[in-house]
Amino acid sequence: MAYAERWARDCWRVPVIEITVIPLRWELVTWYGCLAYQVTGETRPFPYGDDRFGVAKRDALVWAVMRKTLTEGDDGGA
Repeated sequence: MAYAERWARDCWRVPVIEITVIPLRWELVTWYGCLAYQVTGETRPFPYGDDRFGVAKRDALVWAVMRKTLTEGDDGGA
């Protein structure tokens, strides 16, 4: 994760990384929080029917948006 963040910051000059997670997976939200990603409060619809995301086993899923600002000298959480 740290390598990907450094690459995005240094090679692509990306100032902010955005990820989406299923908020029911609280352990992932917590883990990304430990890497300085912040829950934005924004949600996006889950892509039901798109096989790239697997088969949903429940209704009413959403993505929670998390963001991290990439700063110079940040080791990416490593």
